[in-house]
Amino acid sequence: MSKCIYFILLAVIIPVFAQAQLSPDLVATRLWQQTCLFPNEKIYLHTDRSLYMGGDTLWFRAYLVNAINNQPEKTSRYIYTELVNPFSKVVKRVKIKQDVEGLFYGYLPLDMDLPGGEYTVRAYTRYMENSGESFFFRKPVRVVQALGKSVKAEVDFSGKAGQKQVKGVVCLKNMTSRQMIKLENVSFFDEKGKIDYWTEDGQCHFKITPDDYKQKVVKLEAANFQQFLPVDLPEADYHVAFLPEGGNLPAGVLSKMAFKALNSWGQSEEVSGIVKDESGNVVCKFQTTHAGMGTFNWIPEAGKKYYAECTSEAGVTRRFDLPVAHQDVVSLNVIENRGAYVVSIRGGQSLNEPPRPFTLLVHERGLPLLAQEIDVEKPVRIKQEGIASGVLHFVLLSSVGNILSERLAFVKNDDQACLLLRPDKGTYGWREKVNLSVALQDVSGNPLTGSFSVSVTDTKDLLPDSTYTIYTSLLLTSELKGYIEEPGWYFYSDEPFRREGLDLLMLTQGWRSYRLEQALVTDYQTPAIAPELYQRLTGDVKRLVGNKVVKGAKVTVNIPDQGVLEEVKTDEEGCFDFSPFEFPDSALYSVHAVSPKGSSNVLLSLSPEEYPAVEQAWPFMEERHVAGRPLAENVSVDVSFMDKSNRRVSYENGLRSVFLEDVVVTAKKRKAPKTPYETIQGSITIRQEEIEQVPDMSLKTFLLSRFPGLYFKENVVPYYRGDDPGNRVRVVLNEFPVNDSIMENQLIQTLSLKDIEQIDINRDRTAGLAWFPMTGAYFIAIKMRQGISMANYIPKNVGQIHLLGYQKPAAFYSPKYETMQQQENPMPDLRTTLYWNPKVQTDEQGNASVEFYTADSEAPFSVVIEGITDDGRLIRGKW
Repeated sequence: MSKCIYFILLAVIIPVFAQAQLSPDLVATRLWQQTCLFPNEKIYLHTDRSLYMGGDTLWFRAYLVNAINNQPEKTSRYIYTELVNPFSKVVKRVKIKQDVEGLFYGYLPLDMDLPGGEYTVRAYTRYMENSGESFFFRKPVRVVQALGKSVKAEVDFSGKAGQKQVKGVVCLKNMTSRQMIKLENVSFFDEKGKIDYWTEDGQCHFKITPDDYKQKVVKLEAANFQQFLPVDLPEADYHVAFLPEGGNLPAGVLSKMAFKALNSWGQSEEVSGIVKDESGNVVCKFQTTHAGMGTFNWIPEAGKKYYAECTSEAGVTRRFDLPVAHQDVVSLNVIENRGAYVVSIRGGQSLNEPPRPFTLLVHERGLPLLAQEIDVEKPVRIKQEGIASGVLHFVLLSSVGNILSERLAFVKNDDQACLLLRPDKGTYGWREKVNLSVALQDVSGNPLTGSFSVSVTDTKDLLPDSTYTIYTSLLLTSELKGYIEEPGWYFYSDEPFRREGLDLLMLTQGWRSYRLEQALVTDYQTPAIAPELYQRLTGDVKRLVGNKVVKGAKVTVNIPDQGVLEEVKTDEEGCFDFSPFEFPDSALYSVHAVSPKGSSNVLLSLSPEEYPAVEQAWPFMEERHVAGRPLAENVSVDVSFMDKSNRRVSYENGLRSVFLEDVVVTAKKRKAPKTPYETIQGSITIRQEEIEQVPDMSLKTFLLSRFPGLYFKENVVPYYRGDDPGNRVRVVLNEFPVNDSIMENQLIQTLSLKDIEQIDINRDRTAGLAWFPMTGAYFIAIKMRQGISMANYIPKNVGQIHLLGYQKPAAFYSPKYETMQQQENPMPDLRTTLYWNPKVQTDEQGNASVEFYTADSEAPFSVVIEGITDDGRLIRGKW
């Protein structure tokens, strides 16, 4: 019996082990299957510039592409674009939809009082949320204060490296008189709220704990001057990470050790150092070669401990332990040599044991390029020719599919689009017409077709941003995790030292996961969030008593601005889904639910829109070079830009930016409409100040005294000039049209005047079609004061919600000077962005043209063109 059981077990176990062996072909097949099941999207935003002032408009074109081949992607219909302040708070969000040609473009209007500092533009689709925030597009843009020319904030922090709490001192200087501005009634903020401070000699003093912050930055508010300020320490601490090539450190063989030094703010730190063993003997020396990165080669011994003594340029010395070498590990070694990669295995092989089988997998953005057996004694040579530019991922696998070592490399081939840009003249004068001819070709001179965006800016104000481009985004940063300092540096030229810098980046930067580990064991991952194709309004309906779901409840959705009044029913779970639809931003959705028998005794819940949190914080780079210029030159550029922007605002709005220290404004400010009803012809508006002056009376009595022709039929239902059904007066509460007569009566009877901010009375029945689309109506619109809870006034079966709709397209204004009268117009043309066109399409021969007029500037202009060809080649050109 026992023999029989033994043979049965043997028959079961042997096939299991046999199946565990993964052939190279099977490895490649499973990776490709995972890539097909979970394809990725990428986004790049081309902005008209990277330097703005409050009140400007940030124009952009969004390129949504397939992550594998960079070809235009049209599956997702919407792209979300956000402006994130240095506290990682979203201050502006827009939703862009595809146009009829499948292109995405829009704008971010910047508030006039936006504090100065470095902001981040973030863009993503709902589908990209499957992979997390690290897959989103991010780009820094700088915002300067209108007062930055005349007022300057200077901040100084005192403290030592490793010290938890530091002291800050802030002063303001008048740049015209060079005198210090006395600070008294100011406010300081960190990312959590207000900071306490005290004043001495007109300066502000405060204490903070930088380690508690995600971002090392504070905000100063002094009158109408607002500025984000970096937290800077005189003696900066730093950390050096040591990363063996391939992720492992085999003992007894020559190995490459990469390292990266970052200071307390996440920026690179230049260091030099010495490697010592546990006895204090010097093993080797090293120093950084670019952006805090470097390498050294050595032969570590098994069982020994090593450490590095590092010294920064400021003379700060630190000691760091190095990874421990192991006898039983292997590691990939990749060397670039004569247009190819030579891949070999280091360590893990005894001279007396037979060769162990390994599999080498090479993929690019989830596309398998090579999968073959490799052993310790035979390196593999892989030609770069024919491989698309971008990040290559080398993976060493055991025979059963375990990942043993990984290594990145960057392929930089001449395979993108060539852009030929020809102006019709060499130089141009003021207000002169410019005609640019554009041709797209491949490296062999064959025409390419594609779409691109064009930005033209005044070089006296700023130079084009060469740090964050379509190349750096889609080829480099979108494949790596974390912050990459000056990514454009690697693409300025093809010199050997830049290629070496790229390899250092590949050795030290974390990479995106392509779910390889799960795919090798057939645990395939699929996206939980589908591409967003339309807008949706969802929620559920339950009983007021017992909290049970209500199946078949009738849910009425009213969208006044769009003239929509529709009904849907809840499903078996009591949930409803009003879709598909697509409406612009600012639309108000009013929802009313009743039971299948028409009872209002139900609880309606609306699903709020949720957006991904801003978790990843980039270093605050207040002193970041603008367009690659030296810092001293940037200062003059900023002054020129701010001077022109201030003059433009003065001419356009009749305003001039001045620092308000002790100014008292006595003139009455013109009141902007608080509600959309004030603009209705013949409407009556009763504001808060007027409401507060009346005696304490009921809302019903107040309305009768202020609304001529209003009366209540049977003392309940309001009518206007007659009791014809069409003369009934409806109620709009906080922009929510009330479609229930019982609720209308309840509101009029119970609302308290002291809780009301404004009342608008519409006496034009036709104008009421926007809020009551079926019949139109006279109505009383009531706006409640902020902070007033509506729970006691609005029944549980009704609700209202604002959903983020798509942004309505707007055209960039570019004046034309076609006539002598237009050319001699005395109004100054002070544009910084002379021309912006987000959608230029080539013809079949790859040709296109754009035309615009120069402004009132003697400085030349810069042209930047970025885009993507129909077959996924990147387009970038400057003039």
